[in-house]
Amino acid sequence: MRKIQFSTFSLPVLVATLAISALVVAQDNSQNGAPTVFSYGVSQTPPIKITVIGFTNANVAIQMKGFPCMGGTSGCADQVPGTLALSAPMAVVMNGSKLTYTFEFEDVSYTGACSVSFILMDGATKLDSGNYTFPKGCMPNTVYFAAFNRTLKSKQKMGIPSLNGSLKAGTHKDTITQKFCFM
Repeated sequence: MRKIQFSTFSLPVLVATLAISALVVAQDNSQNGAPTVFSYGVSQTPPIKITVIGFTNANVAIQMKGFPCMGGTSGCADQVPGTLALSAPMAVVMNGSKLTYTFEFEDVSYTGACSVSFILMDGATKLDSGNYTFPKGCMPNTVYFAAFNRTLKSKQKMGIPSLNGSLKAGTHKDTITQKFCFM
């Protein structure tokens, strides 16, 4: 089996090359307004009457035109129904990067008002925040996605920010956290 090793110099060069390549293909759709929101139905009904709604995924990725999208829909790169096409998740991003924060949650049995919000923190410093209230509320047997296009801006040199998502559905609340490095 072949062993691959990176020198101390080559690993940062590789990370910088990948980050710069991703920035070159990024699209400029960074209006910090309403997110892209979509959903699809699933056929799961719990055997007992309970209220279940909660996060299943949070993703930080470079903005790409047409992403995220539901598989099988016109113009989506993935033509398999019931899937989600996302641009590749990023572990390292540069200050000024145009990013998409995508939150996924599943509603198994809740009907009513619901909203998703996020806050991006680096230690005690707030870097970004946003929210979205679903105008028709949430419905059982549905998977929801909210994708916020943002530009990461920070006066700090580097750090490990924490993207914290919050889901509110009536009296039910759920949270999710995704961390990444920025330089």
